Amino acid sequence: NDEDAISMYHEGAAKGSPAAQYNLGRMYEKGRGVQIDRGKAAEWYSQRNKDMKFHVDE
Repeated sequence: NDEDAISMYHEGAAKGSPAAQYNLGRMYEKGRGVQIDRGKAAEWYSQRNKDMKFHVDE
């Protein structure tokens, strides 16, 4: 369910998983399991982009 997904994505995002950060952004953007919050969605997308750049630069 969406609430479980949010919990798992938060855990993965906290560990720096770009996929989890993207999926968490989508959940906030679409309001799945949480209230729609485009600001939080943008923050998670931005964090994903930073972490993706870090992985590419390694």
